[in-house]
Amino acid sequence: MTRRAVLILSISILCGCGASQGGDGTGGPGIQMRQIPPTACKTEEGRVEYIDLNQDGDSDVVKVYRPVGDEEVLVCRESDMNFDGLPDLFLFFDNHGALIRDEADLDNDGTVNIITIYDQGQVVRQEIDTNSDGVVDRVRFYDNGIPIRIEGDNSGDGRVDYWEYFKAGRLVRIGVDTDGDGRADQWSRDEAATRDDPDAVVEEDTAAKPQEATTKDKEPSKDK
Repeated sequence: MTRRAVLILSISILCGCGASQGGDGTGGPGIQMRQIPPTACKTEEGRVEYIDLNQDGDSDVVKVYRPVGDEEVLVCRESDMNFDGLPDLFLFFDNHGALIRDEADLDNDGTVNIITIYDQGQVVRQEIDTNSDGVVDRVRFYDNGIPIRIEGDNSGDGRVDYWEYFKAGRLVRIGVDTDGDGRADQWSRDEAATRDDPDAVVEEDTAAKPQEATTKDKEPSKDK
């Protein structure tokens, strides 16, 4: 099978196309969305190992080892988990062999739709394409491996208009921007979970105030 299959994917990173709204639902600076080049292991980086798991004559796993000092370190592994001829799971490692990122095609359409970023063995961020259109529309943030916030683009314009907040891993409130001004207009809260969380009330009060600037000209909110 061809291991350099073309996979079109998008991730949400801190630089890119267009302005997006802040992670607090108040129009401040936040994630931005853009397309990135196809992903694949770089076989030119070092020794390559091909593995045929189902003995059909085609490789199902490709491993790339990079020389580091006197040793070889696994830096990339791509796998065809369902034996359809296209890689659907990519694992990327640093020079110490620690996992730093994985990318997966969950619906077997040939396009990556979830990217997970790791730091010291823990998940710090997930970037997800929920509708398989090749564009990330949900970004989930973690702290010590526990989800703390989700930012989403419901309208498909590349701007954040949906927020979820978690407390101790539990969803406590949801904010939605209904008029496209970059601020949450509606909040739904778990009253029991947010009763002792003053930040939730502050965010809702701030989001309800009218804004004179356009979305692209807005500065980070200072009235929070």
